[in-house]
Amino acid sequence: MIESKGLGFDAYRLEKFGLEGDAPVSFAHVAQFLSRQVINRGGSTRSLTNDMWQLSTYWAQRQRAGWLDAEATKQLKEVVLQFRLMDMSEGRQKSPLTMDIIEDIAAVSNTENWQVDCFITMIFLGNQGLLRGGELCSGLRMKDLRVGANGESISILLRRTKTVRSGPGVWLTIPDNEGPSAVKMVLKWIARRGLKADSDQRLFPKQANADWLRKAIKNAVRRIGLDPKRFANHSLRAGGATDLFVARVPYSAIKKAGRWKSDAAMLYYRSEDNVQAAVKEGRNRLRASRVRYSGGQALLAHPDTFASRL
Repeated sequence: MIESKGLGFDAYRLEKFGLEGDAPVSFAHVAQFLSRQVINRGGSTRSLTNDMWQLSTYWAQRQRAGWLDAEATKQLKEVVLQFRLMDMSEGRQKSPLTMDIIEDIAAVSNTENWQVDCFITMIFLGNQGLLRGGELCSGLRMKDLRVGANGESISILLRRTKTVRSGPGVWLTIPDNEGPSAVKMVLKWIARRGLKADSDQRLFPKQANADWLRKAIKNAVRRIGLDPKRFANHSLRAGGATDLFVARVPYSAIKKAGRWKSDAAMLYYRSEDNVQAAVKEGRNRLRASRVRYSGGQALLAHPDTFASRL
């Protein structure tokens, strides 16, 4: 068995491909390997991207020939996306922190305490900005924030995201809305903390990192009677997307707002009750508008109408 030189990738995985010597690896080899990984992990796809990276790194370090070309790599990414769309493992499917839950948390929180105030502001921003935990806790600076006319919106420059690793970054604009909102919360936070526009000051303090946020979320949902095991930082992005799906916002707009380039946005539609309600509503509309032709006449698809003509 070949040793893996500390890459954290056991050589026995490579042996499972059944490859000998310098035989090139194929798309089918890697796809089958990843399929086995998903099965062995009880359906979880959490580490698939890391698996691919470790395998390609291991392959390169061993100077093995014939790693996947660009087209095969693209196809493999599509396979991984499909795996994730089907991932129903408990560890991945965290419950969404929707706005109704966030408002319940805010209602029982003492925002006179600046740390609590910080937390409430962050979860509003995470939900309505559809932010990943890493983006929310990335050290956002005041110089990267712009306020729209009359406070109608805020724009934040995300210098690095999960999908943007280089270049000038991407601007995220969050519009204000009636009632409690991320825009109002952020502007109040800035005013209370005396933060200066265009400065290098952090929007949120350094201690408000991902670990701090995760613990705060779990403590907050526990206080309102929810299971903390079902919530984590990514629940904010899932909750924001779920809110938009429930509000019947067009899917294309949700993808744009969440900066999704693929249909991975569907991972965040977590409201099963709303799915059933939407399907029922759609079928009722279809039935009300459907026509049936009989003897050259159009008949509305209503049981009484049908019965009278049968």
